[in-house]
Amino acid sequence: MEGVWLLKKVLGFCILHPLASAGRAAELLKRELLKHVALFRRKVFLALLTQLSRMWHEGAEVVSQKNTDLPHFTL
Repeated sequence: MEGVWLLKKVLGFCILHPLASAGRAAELLKRELLKHVALFRRKVFLALLTQLSRMWHEGAEVVSQKNTDLPHFTL
């Protein structure tokens, strides 16, 4: 979906600025791609942090349940 938006943006630039150099269009494309890559990386990083956080809390709950289920011995 984002790729289609990016393609429209670059094509729109080329249509609106037909006298612009190919270098300018390539620079625009590069800048937009870098923005989207950075956004994608942030989304992936946040998703990984969320998943790790969930796993951490679920693991802590399991450990606390196991600790209460174990018999307590005193020496």
